[in-house]
Amino acid sequence: MNSAPADSAAADGVPCAESDWTGNGMDTESEEPRLLIAELPEQIGLQVYAMFCAGWPIRTRMRAAGGRTCLEVRACSPVGGVDDAHVRLVHDVRWGVDETSTGLVSPAGAMSVRGSAAVLEHVYSHVPAWLVPELGSEPPTGVVDLHDRLADIDDPVLDELAGRYESVVATMYCAFGTGWDTVMDLASHGGSARIEISTRIPSDLSGGFLQYVGEVLDIDIRDMRMHWMFRDNRWQLDTAQTGFAGADGTVDAVGLDTLREVMETAAANCAWGLADISKQWHSGGAATPPSALPAVPLAPEPPPNPEVIAARAHRIEVWAAENGFGAPVEPTPVAVIRHLDQAGAGRVGYYILEFTDGQCYIGESIDLPERLKQHRGRYHDIHRIRVRPDTAATRSQQGKRHLRLREKSLIHRAQHAGLLARNINEMATMIGASKHLDQLISPDEQRSWLDAPDVANTHDTTPRTSFPAERLARTAANYRHFRTRSDVDQITRIVGNYLTRCVPYPARTEHHCWVISCLTPPGKRSGRMSCLSIAMTETLVIYQDRGTPAAGKIQVNEAELFPTPLAVREFFRRHPTTGWSEVEYQESGPGQLFLYAETLDALERLLDDVAVTRAAATTALHIMRKGTSMHRKVHCPQLAGAAFDASHEVNGPA
Repeated sequence: MNSAPADSAAADGVPCAESDWTGNGMDTESEEPRLLIAELPEQIGLQVYAMFCAGWPIRTRMRAAGGRTCLEVRACSPVGGVDDAHVRLVHDVRWGVDETSTGLVSPAGAMSVRGSAAVLEHVYSHVPAWLVPELGSEPPTGVVDLHDRLADIDDPVLDELAGRYESVVATMYCAFGTGWDTVMDLASHGGSARIEISTRIPSDLSGGFLQYVGEVLDIDIRDMRMHWMFRDNRWQLDTAQTGFAGADGTVDAVGLDTLREVMETAAANCAWGLADISKQWHSGGAATPPSALPAVPLAPEPPPNPEVIAARAHRIEVWAAENGFGAPVEPTPVAVIRHLDQAGAGRVGYYILEFTDGQCYIGESIDLPERLKQHRGRYHDIHRIRVRPDTAATRSQQGKRHLRLREKSLIHRAQHAGLLARNINEMATMIGASKHLDQLISPDEQRSWLDAPDVANTHDTTPRTSFPAERLARTAANYRHFRTRSDVDQITRIVGNYLTRCVPYPARTEHHCWVISCLTPPGKRSGRMSCLSIAMTETLVIYQDRGTPAAGKIQVNEAELFPTPLAVREFFRRHPTTGWSEVEYQESGPGQLFLYAETLDALERLLDDVAVTRAAATTALHIMRKGTSMHRKVHCPQLAGAAFDASHEVNGPA
C-alpha cells in the first residue's frame, strides 16, 4: 500500500481491489473504454499480419499525437540491400492508413512515399525461401518473389504460408494492439526456425498504475519475451523461453495466457478509446451521479417493542446462516477466542454484531477478538456476536484486500435482505438522527442532495451568513497576504468547485458545519495555504513545501470511488500521477482515503471528475452529520466569499 505524509504530495498509489477485471457490478449500459485494436478494419490488420507472414521482422510503436492515436509499423528487409517497408496507421474517428507517411525506407534511411498496396507488393517480392519449401528450392535459400500471387485470394501457397501462424497471430495482435512497443523477429539457422516477440512496457503508464496491476495479478510486471520453434510443420511455443525478460537476458517463464492478460490489463493509455467526455467531467457538462451505495437512509425510531426486536433477530439469524456465520457467541474477547480455538480456523475473518434493539454491524478483521474490544468501547448495547473465519485470507499475501472486498459484499447483501446495519462504510447515509444537521437541513433535503449534490447546491437560494466587521478584521491580514500569491485565482477556484460539488448546501452550512483557513500565520509561504474542515475533519487541504509548487489532497469515500476493480483501473488512467493513503482519523467511518495531487492542475482535474466529486460528497455528508465545526476560530470569510464567487462563474449562480 502506498502512504503519504499528511501535508506532502504522495507518489502513485495502489488502492485495494481484487483481481476481477470483468467490471462486475458496473452499469452495463454505460460507455466503457475500449481497446482501439478492436476497431481495426480487417484489411488494415491483414496488411500488418501479411508482412509478418512474409518473413519480414516487424517493429511496432503506438503513440498519441495531436488528439489521434498513431501506430507505426516498420517491416525490416530479411536480406541486405533491399528497402524496408513503413506503414503508418492513424485512429481519429476510425482507423486508416496515412498514405503520406507510408512507403519504403532505403538502407541509407531515405523515405519514398508509396501506397500501402505497393508496400505490400514490395514485401512479397522478397520472401525468404525457407518459408515456402513447397516451391522446390533445395536447400531453400535466398528469397522468392510471390507478389504476383497477391491478386489471387485463394492462392494455395499464400494460404499455406499464413495458416502456419495461427498459434502466433493472437499474441501478435495483442502485443501491438495494446500499445506495447513490439519487436517480432523470424529467423532460420541450421535447419531450425524460430519466432521471437519482445515487448516493452508502454511509456505512458504511471508507476502507480503498474504497481496496482502487479499487485492485483500478483506479478512483477516487466518487459516480455515470447518464443516459438518450427516443428512438425507448425509453430510451437517454447515455454521455457517465454515469460518476463530479466536485465541479464534471462527469461522467467510465465504462461502465454498470463502474458496476454498483463498486456491487455496494462494496455497503453493511447490504445484505449476514451468515453464521451460529457459523461465523466464537470467541464464537459456532467453532473455528479447519485450514490452507488445501496443503503436506504433510516429515520430515527423510538425503542422498538419486543416483538419487533425478535423479528429482527430472526432475520439476522437466517441471513447469518445463509452467509456462512456460526452460532451466536457471548460478545467478549475471551468467548470469541475460545470459539475460534475450538474451530481451529485462526482469528482472521468476518463478524456480525447483534445489538439489543435488533440492529447489527458487519465487519472484517485480521484479529477478531481484538476488533471486538474496540467495538465494546464504542457500543454498550452489543447483545452477541457471530463469526465466520476465513483461512484463505490468512494464506493470501493480499489478505486485507481479500477481507475488505468480501466484507463489502456481505454488507450489500445484508442491506438487500433488509437487515438494519449500523455500518458507515458502504452506506449512503448513517442510521439515526443528526440533531444539529436535521434542524438546519431537513432529512428530505439531505436525501435530495445525496442524489445530485452539485445540482442541489446550484439551485439553493439561501444567502451566505453575514459576518460582523470585527470578525472579518481577524482574518484580513491573512487574506491580503494570500491575495499576493501568483496562484491565488486557481486556489480560490478549486475551493469554490469543492464547495459547489462536494459540500452539502455550503451557503447554509458555512461556519456552522464547515470552515476554511487561510495562510496561518500571516505571510506563510510554506506549509498549509488553506484547509477546509467539516466538523473536526480536514477534507480539502492545499499546501506547499519550500521549492515545490502548491499541491493538495481531498478526502473521499473508497466504496463510492472504487466500486469495482475496473473503476480503480480507469481512475488511474484518468489521474496517473495521483497518490493515495488511508485516512488516519476516520470520523466518517472506515473506508476513507486521501487523494494526493502533486500540482494544483492535478487537484483541479480531480475535482472536475464526477467520480471523485461523488466520493468526496458522500464523505462530506457523513462527517457533517457527526457534529458541528470545531475550528470556527480559523474560518476566513473573505476566502469563502471569493470561492463562492469563483464557483458561480464556473458553475452558474445559486
